[in-house]
Amino acid sequence: MADRISFALEIATASAVQSLVQLSKELGNTDISAQDVAKALRQAADDAEEEIRKFSAASSSMESALGADFVAAAAQAGTSVDDIVVQLHSLGVSF
Repeated sequence: MADRISFALEIATASAVQSLVQLSKELGNTDISAQDVAKALRQAADDAEEEIRKFSAASSSMESALGADFVAAAAQAGTSVDDIVVQLHSLGVSF
């Protein structure tokens, strides 16, 4: 479970950082209010939370589909279903 949270946070954080980079560009180009900044930060947090939920659901579903024997064999080989989900996401699969 800790691995799942860790990888989900990594992906979600990347998404949030991307949103904040866009916001900083807007701040450099326009006069934006503190309320707009707060709104953008809330949206980034909401987006990150949604990504975590999606990754967690994908990992849980994949674990169920693959079965306990596969999950155990993967762990013995030094990998996990969470790692597989991360690899699928890096290949462009969305959840």
